Amino acid sequence: MILAKVLSGAFCLVLVAAAGASAAASARIGALTFICSKGDVHPTDAGYRAMAAAFLTASGYAKSS
Repeated sequence: MILAKVLSGAFCLVLVAAAGASAAASARIGALTFICSKGDVHPTDAGYRAMAAAFLTASGYAKSS
């Protein structure tokens, strides 16, 4: 689905949920991407942090302080 316009929060989360995501997953998608705020699937800063954490966990390396 291509979103042609910026969608407001609750409406966007309903569309994401309709695509098969649970309410919790829809909220997380809205927080980790710009899909709800700008209609853009790219990650927010929080989304990039979540991806980095997932890569670090999968790599098996200990997190440095």
